[in-house]
Amino acid sequence: MVAPSHSGASARAWSAARTVVREVLRKPSSLTVSQWADRYRILPDTSAEPGRWRTDRTPYLREIMDAASDPLVERIVVQKAAQVGFSEVLLNFIGYFIHADPSPVLLVQISSGEAAKFSKERVARMIEDTPELAAKVGPSRSRDSENTIESKSYPGGHLGLVGANAPSGLRSRARRVALMDEVDGYPPSAGDEGDPVELVRKRLTTFWNRLEVTGSTPTNAGVSRIEEAVRECDEVRRYHVPCPHCGHMQVLRWERLRWQKITNAEGEREHVPESAVYMCEACDEPISERQKRGMLEAGAWIADEPVEEPARIAFLLTSLISPFEGASWPNLAREWLAAQGHPLKLQVFVNTRLGEVWDAQGHTLEAEPLLARREVYAAEPTPAEVLVITAGVDVQADRFEVELVGWGLGEESWSLDYLRIPADPSIEAAWLDLEQLVVKRTYRHPSGHTLRVSATAVDSGYHTQQVYKFAAARLSSRVWAVKGLDGPGRPIMGRPHLRTKGKTPLYPVGADSAKTTLFGRLALADPGPGYMHFPAREPYDLEFFRQLTSEKRILKQSRNGRHVHAYVRRPNRRAEVLDCRVYALAAFEGLVAAGLRLDQVAASMQIGPQGPPRGRGSGFVGRWKD
Repeated sequence: MVAPSHSGASARAWSAARTVVREVLRKPSSLTVSQWADRYRILPDTSAEPGRWRTDRTPYLREIMDAASDPLVERIVVQKAAQVGFSEVLLNFIGYFIHADPSPVLLVQISSGEAAKFSKERVARMIEDTPELAAKVGPSRSRDSENTIESKSYPGGHLGLVGANAPSGLRSRARRVALMDEVDGYPPSAGDEGDPVELVRKRLTTFWNRLEVTGSTPTNAGVSRIEEAVRECDEVRRYHVPCPHCGHMQVLRWERLRWQKITNAEGEREHVPESAVYMCEACDEPISERQKRGMLEAGAWIADEPVEEPARIAFLLTSLISPFEGASWPNLAREWLAAQGHPLKLQVFVNTRLGEVWDAQGHTLEAEPLLARREVYAAEPTPAEVLVITAGVDVQADRFEVELVGWGLGEESWSLDYLRIPADPSIEAAWLDLEQLVVKRTYRHPSGHTLRVSATAVDSGYHTQQVYKFAAARLSSRVWAVKGLDGPGRPIMGRPHLRTKGKTPLYPVGADSAKTTLFGRLALADPGPGYMHFPAREPYDLEFFRQLTSEKRILKQSRNGRHVHAYVRRPNRRAEVLDCRVYALAAFEGLVAAGLRLDQVAASMQIGPQGPPRGRGSGFVGRWKD
């Protein structure tokens, strides 16, 4: 049934007709999905809470499940966080449409392998542990085409389990119900046959009472399938819970979670995530984790903009309302703190814990605010928090450009010096000067220690053979030849390989990952883990920060059709400063991969005058060979 595009009296008549149709189609004695699950579903002993399913344990799932029992709801969209119980909802749908309302069902996972895994580990176990389902679906037998890992037959219907990458499975027989899980992970095309979501929808067109359930943890803004599916809905609902103090109904939002900070023995401020509480937006009273259960039981789904008789309904779920221990407010606070200064980790937190899309455009920064936040500190003695120093070297035709960076706990960093060294890299003398000015450079620390440059990363993209020769002769000083590689997903500092003339180790640097990390840290407002400090002196002028922010992240379509992020140069910008900081970060990551532990370095510096460790031993538990 499709609503006419009229207004006024016609629209009111259509709404009334839908209500009548709903009452006619719904059998008075029929069960809703949540009622079916409460009556019949048995959770296996491998579950965190084995035994009889109880919707009351996760009351926010009741309305999502029961929307599938409404004959006039044709699409349910769930934009979700992790650990909210959505996988169990999918299983309840499957059980319901096998036993209570037998129908042809299609379940689509990211890949064929994931579909087979879900079938064997989840669906088969549910059928085995639920007698009413076991009576309708026989055991899987590879020689029985009617009942295999990918296919379950039962009186009145058939369940198919396929991957979004398998076009043959997506264009199989017609279905009344389609369950699509983690659609943001689907490939852009199923083989060469087009969008897998659209292929699935084609399977539903012959059923007037079709139902499409789409669920996913969101990914990036602008390309997230689940974000688009939410926009297509008639109504968007959020779970509201009452404040135990004033009764105000509200959606739990991350910015209202608070925890204490205490001053430790060293006079530093420390976060105490164990103290995390939620502050009511109305009365500003603290709400503890133990009060969450009562709030969930009294909660309700409320639409942002209610409409009469919605056919397409979206539900937004955050981990803040999850009753499970892994998503407790103190645990979420710990995860958020651990992600500070690490944009890739922060993206995972936003996507999987808050259930929100990640806005990549937030990493386009301007130079002027960075110039304005410069601080007064000297290179010598270094800031007291500096524990380790690395250098990044960019090789140009007539000079070396170098940044020396000090690193403290939580990977907070201080730019100590930025050098432009006039040189002709084609002659040996230039490299000897670089060794004296950078590799052998020392800094005085306020504690009395002498800090040396622990690692130096030299870009091999220009004067390549001279870079290899320079690095090969100084491996014991941790001078590393590096090569920047574009593309998402690469580690900031990869494992070295020896595919160079003379067998010099060459370290691949994930340039995109490094820039994502740096731009995320530059966006931090307050000193602390990941924060980047710059001194108020030459050459840290406006041009320095224009070069540091010389690139921006954009979305583009790759050759295989996927939308990926890439970095492009902003007009009229040079990029040597950004490149140097990328290499200095890569050098630090190389030390971490070699076993550097900043807390151990800090402890060592408080013990004696020998300075921070430089080799294997205190502070290092090596994993790489130099």
